[in-house]
Amino acid sequence: MHGVDPPNLGVTSVPAMNDRVSQAVNTFVVLDEYKNDLDIRKIAYLKGLWGGGGQTKKNTGTDGMAAQTIVSTGVVLCGQDKPTQDMALYTRVLFLAFSKTSFSQKEKSRYEDLVALCNLGLTHLTIEILNHRELFEKNFSDTYSIVKRELAAKMEDETIHDRIFGNWVIPLATFRTLETVLDVPLTIPPSLILLSRECMSKTSLPRKVPRSLTFGTCCKVSRRWASAWRRRITASVI
Repeated sequence: MHGVDPPNLGVTSVPAMNDRVSQAVNTFVVLDEYKNDLDIRKIAYLKGLWGGGGQTKKNTGTDGMAAQTIVSTGVVLCGQDKPTQDMALYTRVLFLAFSKTSFSQKEKSRYEDLVALCNLGLTHLTIEILNHRELFEKNFSDTYSIVKRELAAKMEDETIHDRIFGNWVIPLATFRTLETVLDVPLTIPPSLILLSRECMSKTSLPRKVPRSLTFGTCCKVSRRWASAWRRRITASVI
């Protein structure tokens, strides 16, 4: 969500977090100041987002049945800790560490330009991707299998958690499925190499970094796609 300051997880309740992630579809919601000493209930809530489910509560004003919030957006966690209070949460995120804290004036200017561009809205990007939904539905399954084999070959000498491995396969397979119809300055081979290195780094001990970014794989382009993605993640874990 652009133009909205991200909530501080240290002082934000679970219901407030749930309200924030339910306000958007097919975009990213940022939750800031992740720390490993967060309340265990918040950690449990974050784990649930991986599967596309938010808070569950009873409808006391209507039929009295329990209802769960459906999460159809990507969730970005920012903070200075690796999310290792609960390793089940750690295996549900794509962990990226950023150690650079000082920037040149040119870099700052470019960042400000990027922020200004983002604040204009990013809906056109979602629409562009959705225009290729038929292509995605037709080719994703086969592409997923190919990418999974390629990445497994690159990681054959490494020990990696099945869920972490599966989490990385999903966005890579998605990119390969759409790379012929989207104008992006990336290609698969370098991405595979970087991805392999990133996966290997996940086996290291918890440490603090000046600024880290972790984001879960609960980002979905649509609810229908989300269902397929979750089935494939489950299959890769089994």
